[in-house]
Amino acid sequence: KQEHLAREVGFTPEDIESLVLLLGTEDEDAFEDLKKSRDEDDLKKRRDAFETKLWSQLEAVTCPKQKQLKMQQICTMLLEKQEHLARVVGLTSEDVQSLVMQLDAEFSSVEDAVQKKSDAFEKKLRRQLQAIENLSFRQQKWQQMRTMLLEKQNHLLGAGGLTPEANNTLIARLDRDFAA
Repeated sequence: KQEHLAREVGFTPEDIESLVLLLGTEDEDAFEDLKKSRDEDDLKKRRDAFETKLWSQLEAVTCPKQKQLKMQQICTMLLEKQEHLARVVGLTSEDVQSLVMQLDAEFSSVEDAVQKKSDAFEKKLRRQLQAIENLSFRQQKWQQMRTMLLEKQNHLLGAGGLTPEANNTLIARLDRDFAA
């Protein structure tokens, strides 16, 4: 039986001796209970490692907009792969829903912060332009700003989460109000 348990269950001879001493028996049910307990511990460790990895991936992203995109990718993956996650890390459907809600609560404010930052940036540009009373000087200043917005798109994404699409939308709004 000991060879069978070592081969089939994965217990070392020391594990078996300890169990025999502890339980005072070589009952296979006792060994199966221990194997089940080990499997549950292993699942818990894998689940904890998985959740830690998710959080660290999100916390490693510094750009607010990129963090929001990463969170959406993770939440989509969690919901799509529920059956696989149940088998591999022991996450039930309720566990997945709870994890998605935790992630959303923790990182949803990132999207609000990006939008506020973007709105503040636009207001700042508008104030600068509106402060120029001479129409031709205002249009000239707008052209300088427009050029800067187009040239510095990558910097704007990193600094303020202003994606190229959002930048183009901003330019279109400001063009409408200040180009002519």
